[in-house]
Amino acid sequence: MQIELQQELARCAKCGQCRSVCPVFLALKDEKLVTRGRLSIIQSKTTNSSSAKYKQLDKIIGTCLMCRRCEVNCPSLVNIEKIFKSQQLRIAQEKGLSLLLRIGFRWVLPYRWLYNIVLKSAYLFHLLWNKKVTSFPLRHLPFYFVNLFNRMPKLAPKSALEISNSSLVINDSQVAIFIGCATNYIYPEIINKITSILKQHKIHYTMPSGQVCCGFPALLSGDEQAAKKLMKINLKNFNTDTIITVCPTCNRMLSEEYNLKGIKVIDAIEFLAQYSVLPSFRSSVSTVYHPPCHSVGTKVPDIIKSFLKANTDYQEMETDLCCGGGGLFSFKYPELSHRIGQARLRSIEHRARSTIVTNCPGCMMQLEYLLSANNIEDIKVKHPVSLYGD
Repeated sequence: MQIELQQELARCAKCGQCRSVCPVFLALKDEKLVTRGRLSIIQSKTTNSSSAKYKQLDKIIGTCLMCRRCEVNCPSLVNIEKIFKSQQLRIAQEKGLSLLLRIGFRWVLPYRWLYNIVLKSAYLFHLLWNKKVTSFPLRHLPFYFVNLFNRMPKLAPKSALEISNSSLVINDSQVAIFIGCATNYIYPEIINKITSILKQHKIHYTMPSGQVCCGFPALLSGDEQAAKKLMKINLKNFNTDTIITVCPTCNRMLSEEYNLKGIKVIDAIEFLAQYSVLPSFRSSVSTVYHPPCHSVGTKVPDIIKSFLKANTDYQEMETDLCCGGGGLFSFKYPELSHRIGQARLRSIEHRARSTIVTNCPGCMMQLEYLLSANNIEDIKVKHPVSLYGD
């Protein structure tokens, strides 16, 4: 593994292409926190096993959003995420995970009933403890229990899975829906819209009630044991030909980390377009599109842009900037997350559009927070499937 890591690190030509696309570098202008700087530090530390090394690496890796923009734009095709994941695993093995993360990853996320209790209890406790809105909101559901005293997003009265258990779900099908955490608990209307469209076009589907978190947060925190446990549970629940996702991060995790043995993983928008399930209306809604980092380099952004151009008053963005969410990143580095997000918001405000469209529930949470924090009420955030029938 060490030789393999050294070989991958040696592929970096130090060309600096990553400087033009790294959200953290664009915000801080710190060379050691751009990809080529991070790789140089990792390379210099691989032969040193001191604890100081891991303390420094924890910050070097932790301040990466894992947006993958550097990897997509790397002319040397360095597998940057693979390198960072290997270092996170080594850091976790050396330092150990915090107690809260171990409990969350290993004892809460694998059990849906317990996950439900923790989320709802934490939310109710927060409302009783402090009704005052604090500075930074929760942005990634799997870490809900870690941030009890921050402003929490409004949970839906019923999760998507709870709603599906009381509505018609066609089980004799070869298409399954992977819901994802934020969509399940905060944006179940996205799932409702998708299932409504599928029913309307007589596309049979199933929504396994035993599905859990995809495991991406655990994997990126270096808890490979917890990630594998979550993956094993999900693999047991998805005996199908096609898995539809509504979150690009879940899509990425299922596509690249799961051994699905011929099962196709496809974004909901790409699936609907593939089956010619497209709206025929012309909407007066004014829109801009925010491409999630984990959709960059896929077909999905182009499909959504074509859809918006054909059906809304769409305005192209000059640059595709990160919103600064990044799951656990926004908890560890809230000020930096906010700073990156503010740059994104300014690029949107300049166009004064009424709706920001993005196909990532995490980005939706971050963008809604940024709009709220800046007292902007005339711009809304929507998932593209929410525009169907509007």
